[in-house]
Amino acid sequence: MQGSKYQRWFQRASQNVEAALGAELSTPSRNIITEDYVRAAFMRGFALTYPDGASRVQRESNVSWTAAGCVGGHSIAGSGRPLQHDVGLSGDPEDPNDNGAILELKWLTSAGVSAVAQDIWKLAISRGTSPEGSATRSYLALGGDMRAISNTLSGLSNLGLALRWSPAGRGSAWPRPSSINLSKAIDTPIGSDALKRLLARGDHFRSPPACWAELRASLRARWFRSVGEFMGSSALAWRFLVWEFDHRNIGDTTLDWDMLFPSKGIVCPFGRLTSPLSGQAS
Repeated sequence: MQGSKYQRWFQRASQNVEAALGAELSTPSRNIITEDYVRAAFMRGFALTYPDGASRVQRESNVSWTAAGCVGGHSIAGSGRPLQHDVGLSGDPEDPNDNGAILELKWLTSAGVSAVAQDIWKLAISRGTSPEGSATRSYLALGGDMRAISNTLSGLSNLGLALRWSPAGRGSAWPRPSSINLSKAIDTPIGSDALKRLLARGDHFRSPPACWAELRASLRARWFRSVGEFMGSSALAWRFLVWEFDHRNIGDTTLDWDMLFPSKGIVCPFGRLTSPLSGQAS
């Protein structure tokens, strides 16, 4: 399946989320909206808009590198809960170059900079450094209270993880793609801590695959609605936004894990048997 077809699939599936949120926005029960509720609506949207691909939709699909060894070279298989994506779409079985798509989703009632930064790291590492045509399609969805999302996006921008959703004075046009600068994010306390928490597995840290130092984020879907106070229900404004990450027209610099990890405290407390990337004894 081509990248453009995945884009349309995500855009159509997100319309089911918009319908579900719109139905709840003006009711007292809106306070029960959770990530599980939104994820279920998204998964139903995938199945309804492309019935032939319904069997490819997976809830909490395992991250491809969840069983990776420790950064110190130790085996850590079987320890801790596996890393998972909120939603996974397996590749088209008739297309050998199709590695599917992954989605991380957050429903925010308050600022969630650290949690979303961790999701961005997970998507970036899982996407890897494969050529664009065969890379896993990577998507991030954020929904929730307008102020919570605004505060989260502002905090992420300060880390170098810019996610644009508004046309910024360009009328009804969609915003230009923005930079997901991971080399900058890892040099911030919040960004490096988010990566550290993602890689932690018990007392060890998983050794991640190669990762680009920068990606692009392109807005693929957006929805925003508000209601005023009515019969005891307070005024409320919700947003739901979906971005795709890619590596088009960006330099080929990758993050040097061997150099970065020691300075970020991502080291094995039991010593180091081998270099996680080179395989050489150290």
